[in-house]
Amino acid sequence: MIKKIIIGISILLLIVLVYKYKVKIAQAQVIEDARIAKVEEKNRIDTMTVLELIDYIAPQYGANPDLIKKIAFCEAGYRHFPVHDGGAGVGTTGYQKNTFKDDQKRFNRPDLVYESNFDQLTMMSISFQAGEKYRNRWTTYVAYNNGGAYTFVDRKGVKHTARCN
Repeated sequence: MIKKIIIGISILLLIVLVYKYKVKIAQAQVIEDARIAKVEEKNRIDTMTVLELIDYIAPQYGANPDLIKKIAFCEAGYRHFPVHDGGAGVGTTGYQKNTFKDDQKRFNRPDLVYESNFDQLTMMSISFQAGEKYRNRWTTYVAYNNGGAYTFVDRKGVKHTARCN
């Protein structure tokens, strides 16, 4: 009788071990599938145009893709890394480097990198969703809201006109 109980317990333990092993294999497969999906998504993102990136990113942050497309066009003509404002800014969005750094702190996004179009568009989407106060930092946005032109004097006293219609 004891021998049968020991055999029964041994079989039960074996079943439990096999089950745990199958669960670990299934978990590993889920992790691997997620890793592959992430790599595939990154590869897809790496081949996107600026317009496709905006359509992909802006809705994730509740921002209006059409508005961001308009301002990105006025800022950079959808080019990836043009220089803006006498070298103070570089990129698709017209973000100046110092403003981007401030927004990293303001929106708690230290993970975003200034030199990345994807990250600049992400930060722009976050900023545009945050309200008019943040959108108004783009002179092209102000110009767009003013019917196409906005004249201002920069910190050095130089007069400029931003255009966007």
